[in-house]
Amino acid sequence: MSRAQVIGLQQPGEVDPAGVLGGPVRGIRRVQLAAGEQRLLSSPGTETTLFVLDGDGDAHSGGTTAALTRGVSVTVPLETELRITAGAGGIEYFAVVLAVPETER
Repeated sequence: MSRAQVIGLQQPGEVDPAGVLGGPVRGIRRVQLAAGEQRLLSSPGTETTLFVLDGDGDAHSGGTTAALTRGVSVTVPLETELRITAGAGGIEYFAVVLAVPETER
């Protein structure tokens, strides 16, 4: 019996891949932030990679700020917080959360 599924990711929201994937992927989400809206990316024991689909904004971590624009990818390493701030036109991104096994920490 196949566990294969087709999951539409055209609309904002979160997908739990546990029923389909057996690897380290713990969450998949598409996020839209309005102008000036912020989102904090942080979760113990995980890393997150985000891909900017549209719009712009900034990513802040510690004393570092990076510009986010369409096509840019950012990885949030283990035990790191990243604050996303949407620009004047808002921002839309796709994020994948990966579990990091205890033995690799």
